[in-house]
Amino acid sequence: MKLIIHRGSREIGGSCIELQSKGDRIVIDLGIPLVNQNGTNFDLDSKSSLSGPELIDIKFLPKIQGFYHWDESCPKVKGLILSHSHMDHCGFISHVHLEVPIFAGEATHRLLELNACFTPFEEIKGEKAFYANRKAFSCGRFTIIPFIVDHSAFDAYALLIEADGKKLLYSGDFRSHGRKKKVYSSMIKTLSKTKIDALLLEGTMLGRNNERIETEDDLEQKIVELLKESNTPALVCVSAHNIDRLVTLYRASLRCSRLMVIDIYTANVLTVLKEFAKIPYPSPEYQFLRVFYPKALTRRIITEGHAEKVLQFSKYKITRQQIAQKQKEIIMMVRPSMLNDLENISLLPNVHFIYSMWKGLQEQGTMVRLMGFVKSRNMKIHELHSSGHADLKTLKEFVSTLQPSTVIPIHTLNPEGFNIISPTVRRIADGETYTV
Repeated sequence: MKLIIHRGSREIGGSCIELQSKGDRIVIDLGIPLVNQNGTNFDLDSKSSLSGPELIDIKFLPKIQGFYHWDESCPKVKGLILSHSHMDHCGFISHVHLEVPIFAGEATHRLLELNACFTPFEEIKGEKAFYANRKAFSCGRFTIIPFIVDHSAFDAYALLIEADGKKLLYSGDFRSHGRKKKVYSSMIKTLSKTKIDALLLEGTMLGRNNERIETEDDLEQKIVELLKESNTPALVCVSAHNIDRLVTLYRASLRCSRLMVIDIYTANVLTVLKEFAKIPYPSPEYQFLRVFYPKALTRRIITEGHAEKVLQFSKYKITRQQIAQKQKEIIMMVRPSMLNDLENISLLPNVHFIYSMWKGLQEQGTMVRLMGFVKSRNMKIHELHSSGHADLKTLKEFVSTLQPSTVIPIHTLNPEGFNIISPTVRRIADGETYTV
């Protein structure tokens, strides 16, 4: 089995790996970069108008023959396997050839379908293939077993891949301090019984070894303390896909007897995912949850023929006027696209603004405008976040328990730092072919 890391050997995000076995090829993830190799924020907007071939020419999109819709060379790649729905792992899938099936968990496919309605993300037009936790499936000569992991994305997986008598484990993005930490323990216990010839291991947190890792329970308690000691509104900037964090916010709102206000996109995300886990969603069962209708987004969704995605939450709607009247009793989720709506709500002074996302996003795109608005209103900014990635202690435990023959760094700015994790590290440059 041969391995090529097309992107990710020395950067966070943009992950893309190719595996080869006797002429069959599969690709694991096809993401948009988050940062440059020097750690600075990646400027995606400057490349948004470029075509797929142009993106390849500037080495932004990996060059993989028989993989993209403009490439009719044969044979085609047997499949693209997605580890989860974060854009730094699946953001380029609109370029994939219609004859290349895209494998992912069912919940991931449902999220990607939803994104196609609410965001510029394009709908998957080719074949959708579904996989499930710990159930082996085949793609060409490869046998793959997904293992669900604890991560800030819902329905995220590590992938055990076998071909040519060798086994490679792709860790994907994972951690051990989230609300799904039990699945981490279960996974390493199971995989410790398997001989792993190569481990492709994410190292997002390497280089930040002294950073204190907050658990979701830690964050919940801090939010509760913040709300209880104040009599002012609270706004929260958080990803609609970070279900662990949304559960944390809802639990905190219950403890403080505040309404949690989400927008219609988040309401749709929670409603879709309730089929896969017990989570709060707009319904009589969760009476402290209300849905806000951002004006521009609501109009666009209805105009584009998706009125049902708006109307289904009418019973739980809260208006700008009601938010202004009850703002001391509210914790409200906000996003950059809601800026015009926020400007038209008469907010009281001393608003608490909780930023609960990767800090690097504050310097990108429309988030810059939102943070400017927050600062212009003299809001009290609180950065309360927990990484979706494993810390050094967890990475060491992972390797120590699994005892892989070789550890290969990926999804990291610090591949050299892997030497403190394992004595069997093999650093592979982007584009290099390695035989497992």
